[in-house]
Amino acid sequence: MRQRSIALLALLLTACGTDGSVTTTLGSLPTDPAIITSIPAVALTATQPTTPPPPIEPVDQVARSITVGGMGAEYAEPVRCIVDIGVTSRRTTVEESSQAATAAASAMMDALQATGVESADIQTSEFSVGAVYGYYTEWPEITGYETRLGYRVAIPDVSGIGPILTSAIKAGGDDVTAWGIRFEADPLPLMEGARSHAWADVRARAESLASLAGEPLGEVLDIHEKVLVTSPQGMMQGGEGDSASFDIPVSPGVSGVVILLTVTFAIGD
Repeated sequence: MRQRSIALLALLLTACGTDGSVTTTLGSLPTDPAIITSIPAVALTATQPTTPPPPIEPVDQVARSITVGGMGAEYAEPVRCIVDIGVTSRRTTVEESSQAATAAASAMMDALQATGVESADIQTSEFSVGAVYGYYTEWPEITGYETRLGYRVAIPDVSGIGPILTSAIKAGGDDVTAWGIRFEADPLPLMEGARSHAWADVRARAESLASLAGEPLGEVLDIHEKVLVTSPQGMMQGGEGDSASFDIPVSPGVSGVVILLTVTFAIGD
């Protein structure tokens, strides 16, 4: 009996040693019954269970919403004109082609400045020199060289655009080419008006949809805007026929700004 008690006590002491208490082995235990009876009893306690997490609160229902698109536009008379104009010279050699293009372009720019166009409003937009090939034999042959000089010209006097272009084309002669013209209005005041129209359109659509759904229209959740600048564009070509007997008819029309809005509204209580 004593041996069994000693063995049991040794096991208990060994188990208790894992939490920082003194551990021992069976070989180091005292064998005197008097000493054994003086060892205090060891209280064994079960491991306490982990505290359970707090209950998860239910997620609020996601607010219902509608997304509506609307458009607004505002137009006005243009305040400036942008013209793409230049010269294209074809000659037998590169030097002849370049000299002809340079002379024609210089004369054209002098004429533009003589009509009141500032030099800061004339910007070189294109320059190229290349061979011209003929395909009349089995293998393509170089038949000449072409030099192209292009300019983007901003003309603030919209009312006088016709005479200004006529003067430039006459000065440049038969090598002049013009491939684009557009008119622009001041966009800032047009944007404010177009935005107001677009918002009124969006709001009316949203209220109509909410009414059809039987729900009150709530607050604005999201807004996206897209701005489009519109401008009538035309094409023109000079340097054909008798350059001293024509005048270019130009109609500026109107330019405008279009605002596209996409708005998300909350609906329901």
